[in-house]
Amino acid sequence: MQSPTQQRNSFSEGLALGMILNGHREFSYSKTSLDLAVASAYSAWSHASSFPALNAELRRSRDGTRALMRADVRKSTFAFFWETPRAMLRVVDRQPGWSERQYEDVQWAASVIGGGLTSDDWKALAADVLSDLNNA
Repeated sequence: MQSPTQQRNSFSEGLALGMILNGHREFSYSKTSLDLAVASAYSAWSHASSFPALNAELRRSRDGTRALMRADVRKSTFAFFWETPRAMLRVVDRQPGWSERQYEDVQWAASVIGGGLTSDDWKALAADVLSDLNNA
């Protein structure tokens, strides 16, 4: 079982992978809409029980933006981090040459993120977040 900090970082980094796999390396956002989209998608996600630290945090504060952006440049993540230039969210690759078009790269990223989930698991979660954002 991952520590609460590892769970939060894995979730943030995994959601970054999912966003990339859904074609969204960068997007504009409204904090309120993103909070609700992340919390809603997470609560319906079949893997939510793997991240009990997030269960409590999102139930208490519903701050989905914070949960999403936990893996920033200062965190010890292997594959990705989030940055926020000019009211945008952007996923940045930590590994030079990494490409979502390379199967091996995607599988490597899923394996180092933690939590034992596949790239398809993260892609499905991100698709639900994006769907909720588009309907907001």
